[in-house]
Amino acid sequence: MHRLFIRARPWPTLSLTRWLSVLAVLATLAASMGTSPAHAASPHKALFVGNSYTFYNAPSELKACYKALMTELGTTGGVEVHGVTAGGYKLVQHAADAKQGGTELNQALAKPWQVVVLQEQSQIPAFKAAGSPMYAQSLQAFVALDDLAEKSGAVTIALMTWGRRDGDKQNAWLSPFKTMQKHLAAGYAHYAKQASTPTRQVYVAPAGFAFQKIHDDIVSAGGKPLAAGSDFVALYDGDGSHPSPQGSYLAALTVVRTVTGADLTKLSWAPPGMAKSVAQKLRAAAQSVVQDGPWKGATGSPDAGGTDGGGSDGGSATEDAGSTDADTGTSDVGVIEDTSADDAGTGSDTDMAVGSDAAANAGDAGSGADSEPDVADEAGPVGGKKQASSGCSVAAWGTATEESTGWPLFALLSATLWLIVRRRDAY
Repeated sequence: MHRLFIRARPWPTLSLTRWLSVLAVLATLAASMGTSPAHAASPHKALFVGNSYTFYNAPSELKACYKALMTELGTTGGVEVHGVTAGGYKLVQHAADAKQGGTELNQALAKPWQVVVLQEQSQIPAFKAAGSPMYAQSLQAFVALDDLAEKSGAVTIALMTWGRRDGDKQNAWLSPFKTMQKHLAAGYAHYAKQASTPTRQVYVAPAGFAFQKIHDDIVSAGGKPLAAGSDFVALYDGDGSHPSPQGSYLAALTVVRTVTGADLTKLSWAPPGMAKSVAQKLRAAAQSVVQDGPWKGATGSPDAGGTDGGGSDGGSATEDAGSTDADTGTSDVGVIEDTSADDAGTGSDTDMAVGSDAAANAGDAGSGADSEPDVADEAGPVGGKKQASSGCSVAAWGTATEESTGWPLFALLSATLWLIVRRRDAY
């Protein structure tokens, strides 16, 4: 009887060179599998909700500038922006549209976004100082839109708009520019305060503070901000309200800095036709007012002194001194909508008038050195809708965050190959 012996074929011997080659192949395989496609290939998506302040100056409007700047930052997967805007629209109207099936905003908020930017009508946030019902309705609308933004997976950015060049002519208590800007800042800070939760922060992009920075730099240099041809005047369209291309660019820069925390002074993109020196000055202004992006709220003025003018208003002190912050002797009589000031054919931001009690609501008649509001010092939530956040972590939303599983996979494959070689050596 013959016994049949079957001898296993010996394992091939791996030289050091081949061993290293195998490791290189495994490393390449691991790297190609290492990042989830949802993170590596997905574009940065931002939705802008507002009115003519957002869509003015097309094709170099605010959202177009935002897209170009984010693209220059090298955002992984590209950049997609979409705007839902209408002339004179208020957040109350946007919130109503968002709830109605089939509307553009309803459909847009059903999609995933990384960032949703909310911009209110140009006067309403300042009406907080007057205790206006319109501000209370605006706040409710902001919170409602923020809830929908959260469901879409987005971070909400409140776009703080800018005071009008000459102040609000229909509301004397909102003149001059810096007084209006102070009240706008307080209104936007309150939006963010009320919509934030302990686990989710709502941020404010302080475009208005960037406008103020340009204003105050002129004052510090001994100039007049309202002089014809000044850098401050150049931020506005001829109506003294809507942004010029420079104003839209400056606003976009503050949003980019708020979202990403990126160093704006290292960027180079600017709208076609804008002088390089002008673009550099605007980037520096936006950089200075958003010190630690993402921005956590109104923590002080653009000036180091923390006051509305850096402790000295120079040339603008006289300009501010003759104005009052309220219609003396009047009380809050509600809001009167005035459409006569609309720019025909432009769908402009609708002007409104609201009364205010000087002592109770403004409290800073003639002052040019008012401290900016601090989100952390805001009063508690209105109606208990949301609790204020005690803080937030800084996240670079502009550059895609990649969840790497590649190197753990490489280690696993390497260990497997090592076990195979050890088994070969045992034969």
